[in-house]
Amino acid sequence: MKNYLLGDEVFSLARDVNGNMLMTSNNGLRIVHESDLNAFLCGEIEYLIPFYFGEQDGIYNPEFNGAFMNNYATPDSVDFYFPTVQGLVRYHSAKLAIQEQKVKLEQVLLDGIPSSDILNIPRNTRFIQFDFLNPVFNEFYNVHYQYKLVHENEENQSWSTPVKSKALTLSYLQPGKYVLYFRAIDAGNKPNPWVEKVEFYIIPYFYETVYFYLACILLFTGSIVYFIIRRNEQQQQKLRSEADIRNTISELQLSSIQSQMNPHFIFNSLNVLIQLIHSSNPTKAEEFAVAFSKLLRNVLEQSNHHFITVEQELANMRSYLSIQSERFQDQFDYSVTCEELLLSRDIPVMLVQPFVENAIIHGVAHASQKCRIDVHFREQSDGGMLVTVADDGIGRDMSFQINRGRRQQSLGTELVRRKILLLREKYNLHIR
Repeated sequence: MKNYLLGDEVFSLARDVNGNMLMTSNNGLRIVHESDLNAFLCGEIEYLIPFYFGEQDGIYNPEFNGAFMNNYATPDSVDFYFPTVQGLVRYHSAKLAIQEQKVKLEQVLLDGIPSSDILNIPRNTRFIQFDFLNPVFNEFYNVHYQYKLVHENEENQSWSTPVKSKALTLSYLQPGKYVLYFRAIDAGNKPNPWVEKVEFYIIPYFYETVYFYLACILLFTGSIVYFIIRRNEQQQQKLRSEADIRNTISELQLSSIQSQMNPHFIFNSLNVLIQLIHSSNPTKAEEFAVAFSKLLRNVLEQSNHHFITVEQELANMRSYLSIQSERFQDQFDYSVTCEELLLSRDIPVMLVQPFVENAIIHGVAHASQKCRIDVHFREQSDGGMLVTVADDGIGRDMSFQINRGRRQQSLGTELVRRKILLLREKYNLHIR
């Protein structure tokens, strides 16, 4: 059993009148009280240490000759006679006195050098030696020593194996607070012997401190946060660059569409001028040329802008309808009206004109009677703007039948459709 210190050889076993168990061996006479033996077997005490009688107690040769037989003689269980290798040993039974084993710290050596300060031990200390002092030197009590070392982050440790040495050496301890418990145990087999306690502290290196770990955590966290922020900034910058590229592309596409719409409008107007010239009516041709030049100037001035005011669009629309009215020899009347509060609002350039052109070409041009075209701008309840182009020409069904054989799609309508898609993408304008 753990901490059983009676030895592994017993020649003779005898009980005296005081309840002691006498045991002979090749290393002297050992005595333990029977109650202590039973308490140890039942787990009531953690160790079992016998009293020891050897050479210092008068036994010339402590080697008993028992041949592993119960070889002794006693007339009264008080006096016992044991044979040994060199003569007869007589033991007189008596009550054995129990002493208090009080251990005190004598000195501490750090790497072999005595130190008076053990509260703060440097981290680079390799060996720490504790020397304890016990005033009881009599081997009769068979004194042993135990220790247990408890770190601040550990649970309570168990006691070490009993040893005879009063010096303890600890090596390469980790940093932190320690409590060293030390006690002397003897043949008295007390369940709670005197315990000496020594506290000391191993100073950690800087990189072993909590502050260093916190600094590392903060640095690591800061690095992650910086990386995330930097990554987000790069992504935002990338998105902005992509948005700028898309805006540039949209601007170029809008400008391209505008550059296509302007010649389309100019070409149609020049056809009117050519027809008037061929009609041998120079006066009307001159008037038309003057009106067309003003309109052309406005269109060219506005070609670098994606938006103009509604008031400017109305002026362009009236000039255009006036020219087309001359072309079709007053085949239709027209009106262009607008609510006054909309005059300062912006509207995309050349957005309404293609629809007015379609009303003339597909609705009015094929009519046998005089028709009317009305263009009206009005505000809606949701803050939007409604532009209405109405004519009382031949109607869509009839126009479809007339134009069914044509393969060429209306360029103005297609350009408006593409322009609307770009305005929605670039300016988030929802135009229907």
